[in-house]
Amino acid sequence: MEEIILKLALNNAVKYNGKANINAVIGAVFNQFKDAKKEEVIKKVNEIIKKVNSMSLEEQTKKLEKLAPEMLEKKKIVEERILHELPNVKGK
Repeated sequence: MEEIILKLALNNAVKYNGKANINAVIGAVFNQFKDAKKEEVIKKVNEIIKKVNSMSLEEQTKKLEKLAPEMLEKKKIVEERILHELPNVKGK
């Protein structure tokens, strides 16, 4: 669980200029570990976030690149919309 918390904290910190948000990381951890004990998760997340936030943004990015390069890939979502002809509209 610690490695996953580290990845999530690094990812959050890299997205937000080097400062991980504890609430966002805790939420992400509980999303993956639904049966985890609340106190245990909060304690671990606190410890790891302190370490991550003490690193520079460059160090965070390098560490995340090493542990989980897929988290650094920006996903682009493209949605194609097709407009259909309206039956009761004449001309333009």
